[in-house]
Amino acid sequence: LRDEDALKLKNSILRAFIMRQVSPEDDTSIYHVFERLNTGGTSLNPQEVRNAVYSGPFNEMLHELNNVEAWREILGKPKADARLKDIELILRFLALYKASDTYEKPMKTFLTNFMRDHKRGLLNQELKPVFLRTTESVRKSLGARPFHLRAGLNAPVFDAVFVAFARHAGRPPK
Repeated sequence: LRDEDALKLKNSILRAFIMRQVSPEDDTSIYHVFERLNTGGTSLNPQEVRNAVYSGPFNEMLHELNNVEAWREILGKPKADARLKDIELILRFLALYKASDTYEKPMKTFLTNFMRDHKRGLLNQELKPVFLRTTESVRKSLGARPFHLRAGLNAPVFDAVFVAFARHAGRPPK
């Protein structure tokens, strides 16, 4: 820095806030603060916030699964979405497959809670093969881009079909 810039910086006031999480088990406050601060420039979508707040083995697995060839073919997009919409679809599937019995609206909160609860990756060994098997089965049975309508991918149809294929693996469709 030039001397005058260094002096200006030295004489400036820098405000800092230290936030302490009272309960280590409940990190929803971190998510809400991060989401609240996300107001300038291009706002992050919910999956981008989850990606930042709940990094770890589960998030890494989501990114890994997003590169699976059969998955990219189903989406009809060879490259990953910069805004993580494809990763959110994987999360939707895994959350509904594993925890649909606990689903409560809104979907955004359901997905956030699922990602928070599984960020350590304890279910990775169980969920990864389910995703791979289901993706291959859907691709073989329905072909490329089976969930696309004129407006793009239909997420609710994707959810229903992927969960049904996963839960009824190995049984021929009727």
